[in-house]
Formats: sequence, C-alpha cells, structure tokens
Amino acid sequence: MEAGWIAGSMNEDARSFREFLTLYNTLTETCFNDCVYSVNSATLTAEEQSCFNRCAGKLTVLNHRLMGQFAQQMQAFSEAKLQQMQAEQAAAAAAATPAQ
Repeated sequence: MEAGWIAGSMNEDARSFREFLTLYNTLTETCFNDCVYSVNSATLTAEEQSCFNRCAGKLTVLNHRLMGQFAQQMQAFSEAKLQQMQAEQAAAAAAATPAQ
C-alpha cells in the first residue's frame, strides 16, 4: 500500500513540475515575442529588458490571481459536494430506519 502511495505522490510531483515548466515556457515565449525586437545582439537592449520585466510581472500577477480564484472555487465546490453527500447519507439512513 505504501509503495502505491509513493508512486502516486511521485506522479503528482511530476505532473506539478510539468505544469510549472509549461507555464514558465509560455510566459517566456509570450514575453519574448512581445518584447524582443532584434536578435542581432547577444544581450537585450534596455527597452527590451524593461518590456520583458513588465510582461513577466503582469503574467505572474495574473497567474497568482487565477490560482487564487481557482482555489476559492474549488473550496466552494468541495463544501457543496460534502453537504450533498451528507444529505444523501442522511436520506439513506432515514429510509433504512424502520417506521414505528
């Protein structure tokens, strides 16, 4: 049983890492495409660096806001599901109780 839990935990960690890498790659590609105007130099110009910093900052803030909203929605969903299950259990218990 413990081996299954460890394997599941490792799969979850791998999935989380893949999601992080996907987010990072998307952020980098988006900001690069929006901010880098010339690839003739090995370094970014001051304007490109400033643009990239603004872009990455905005996308990071957006991601944090989305994750916050997602967490709130999941909490509300979980609470509603728990209440539904409790109501179903109560109804099943009431139906199983013989009438006197």
